[in-house]
Amino acid sequence: MKEALSITKEELRKKILFMRNQMTEKERREASQQIINNLKNTGALDQYDTWMLFVSFGTEVNMIPLIEEGWDQGKKIILPKTENKNKEIVPYVVEKWNQLKRGSFGILEPIPEQCERVKKLEEIPLIIVPGVAFDLDGGRIGYGAGYYDRFFHKLTHNPLKVAVSFQCQVVEKVPTDIYDVKVDWLVTEKKIWRRSYH
Repeated sequence: MKEALSITKEELRKKILFMRNQMTEKERREASQQIINNLKNTGALDQYDTWMLFVSFGTEVNMIPLIEEGWDQGKKIILPKTENKNKEIVPYVVEKWNQLKRGSFGILEPIPEQCERVKKLEEIPLIIVPGVAFDLDGGRIGYGAGYYDRFFHKLTHNPLKVAVSFQCQVVEKVPTDIYDVKVDWLVTEKKIWRRSYH
């Protein structure tokens, strides 16, 4: 999908979400599985024993099968909890579904009293990132609150940041500003792009 460079983030966000919402449930399910397969083909999931993932909501790429697969393989699965007051992500190690409950956005999030908070962020080697629109140079826009960009700016190390998206979410160029952090890889149901090589 080609986009004029003059488009605003909000305009692009609305356009891409409309397109993503037009996918059928079957299309999303099949494409999500292919994205997971392509992610496996990168070798990153085998390389690292700790994965930071996200619990999908709405019409996002479905990461639930990968979370369960990680648990089955004995991987350390880290999931984000959003702190609305500071608009920050707090990562927790989660071992089973009943350690989660729906947060303010309706997304399943870790229950702090039942999970271990990740105190040393440098122990996270791999972060699978959601979002709304992406380009092939690692550009990413999310839902507008900046949670992931703030989280990335807090990191003192350089984990592998992999965005997962449907092909319809990929554009020629996303509008960015100085606070936006690029991802290293982009994985869709069609292709794998690597901006950097970890």
